[in-house]
Amino acid sequence: MAIPLNNSQKSHNEARLISRRITQYFKPHIKARYQILVVNNKFDQTFNFFFELQQPPQLPHSFPLHRVTHYDLAYLEEIIKQLQSEYGFTFTFRNFTGLFWPNAQQAISVHHQLTVKKNLIHSQSLTKHKSE
Repeated sequence: MAIPLNNSQKSHNEARLISRRITQYFKPHIKARYQILVVNNKFDQTFNFFFELQQPPQLPHSFPLHRVTHYDLAYLEEIIKQLQSEYGFTFTFRNFTGLFWPNAQQAISVHHQLTVKKNLIHSQSLTKHKSE
């Protein structure tokens, strides 16, 4: 009898599957641009992953990687964290307007990194100008 996997184990397995598929398409080239596209398919309630590659002067190519059928933002957030820890690619998100990462409590933007640091110099200069 198979032991049921919890969401953390499932998200880890999905991230490993996506990672294996990325390595199939990733061939380092000078001047090539690589990114991971994540699409929120609201109608099918899935998250679709694509690997995008552009080598000038060629047009960009997009390769489907995986469809996540567990439609939960916290689950997706775990997959993204695992992939970001492994790859330095830009992650682009489509159809996530107005949604927030449940754990990080940050808006999901078009180009997103889960850790955003405040610009202390900018915020200090603003408070300095306000007090003058």
